[in-house]
Amino acid sequence: MSFELTCPKCGAHSGPSVGICPYCKTLLSSGNSSDSQNNPGLAAIEKYFIEGKLDQALVLASNSEKEIIELKKNRDFLLLYSRILIETEAPACKIRAVLNQALLQNPSDQDALDYLLIIDAKLNFTPELNDSGEIELNKLIKRRHDLDLAYFVLGAHLFWVQGDTLSSIRHLDAAVRLRPNFLRAWGCLGSIYKKIGNIPLANNAFEKCLKLETEPSMRKYFQDLISK
Repeated sequence: MSFELTCPKCGAHSGPSVGICPYCKTLLSSGNSSDSQNNPGLAAIEKYFIEGKLDQALVLASNSEKEIIELKKNRDFLLLYSRILIETEAPACKIRAVLNQALLQNPSDQDALDYLLIIDAKLNFTPELNDSGEIELNKLIKRRHDLDLAYFVLGAHLFWVQGDTLSSIRHLDAAVRLRPNFLRAWGCLGSIYKKIGNIPLANNAFEKCLKLETEPSMRKYFQDLISK
């Protein structure tokens, strides 16, 4: 085991798959910045998320939700956790439960409300063009140019369900510009470029995926795509 995390309380070391210190039950941290010292649990989760290591971020967030009671009242944690859950295709009821914790503290929290809107839009997607889910996400994007998650959800739907490659590329390009380590968005872009025959751009996207992906079978999958 590689010891990537250090307990901020007792100094014990462990790997990212553990998340909670086996000795004092503190959420393990992966850094020594001032942010980590102020909130080591959230800083560790955010670090993995920003680096595109979604599996590790999910493990830490899930463990912290169970073990660190005070984080359930932390808005930044709740919003980040909900984002991770949306990206990993968690059940809508679970994501709503996390966001509702944030809305209990502030019913007008715009970020939490916008994430709920994304969940509702996904549930309203159909094979038909301009369904209610697409309409709501387009409205959200016009209002929130910074919301990479909205661009990704709409772009992925337009490609996989509608087969609209041009609109999909536009939205997914926006997603990776806003978040360069957005693994799933890069995966969708690679699939689109491969479908339309733009092999150089497809390989570029799959190479991005290979740099971010840690799961062995998925790494082999992307390697095979590049080699073909």
